[in-house]
Amino acid sequence: ARAVAKIIAEPASLTMVAGQTVPIKVVAVDAQGNVVADAPLRLSGARGALWVNREGREVKALKAGKYEIVASTASRAVGAPPPITLRIPVTVTWPAVSRLEITPEPGRLYTGVTLAHRARAVHADTTERRDAVIRWTSSNTAVASVDRFGNVTAHRPGPVTITAETEGVRESVRYTVAANPVSSLEINLTETSLRTGDVIPLRATAKRATGAVISDVPVTWAYTYTPD
Repeated sequence: ARAVAKIIAEPASLTMVAGQTVPIKVVAVDAQGNVVADAPLRLSGARGALWVNREGREVKALKAGKYEIVASTASRAVGAPPPITLRIPVTVTWPAVSRLEITPEPGRLYTGVTLAHRARAVHADTTERRDAVIRWTSSNTAVASVDRFGNVTAHRPGPVTITAETEGVRESVRYTVAANPVSSLEINLTETSLRTGDVIPLRATAKRATGAVISDVPVTWAYTYTPD
């Protein structure tokens, strides 16, 4: 068998968009530049970022970033010379964001209440841009403010629009903040004694001054532990 002198890739480097699949030709050649057709080659890409089809010589980009595909000769015999390798640089960019989807935490936005919001940036092929940088704004911070994580806190009654934006794509949710009707909050615990490792459900009930239950108030839980 002819000795492999080097590995050649066509193209020598790749620039792709996440979700795209492109062909790549990788061959082993001898010192005269002739293809060594029977030379076994192995191709590998960055796990979770590039998928390499070893049979069809295709590459699929999964995640934006700068990566490498490593092609190498497979040494089968004991005492064979070290494998010859070729590193193929790959640059992957994200496709454009086509829309934003905002999902608010269940509940009504009363004064003094904070509602969490999640914004999901989606490409035209319905895949999600998981590392999108979302900018949150409020149309009236006196009525309700929003932090950089999408947590909206109501301050006084009135209309307000909360907007999420990334790469020029915007989506909004509108609220009419109402006065907070809660006058008491009860925590219901069915068990009177607990053991280490027990999991006990808790239920919080918000009530009006009349004793009527308010079912649409979101409740935030916290606890304080004091050791023995």
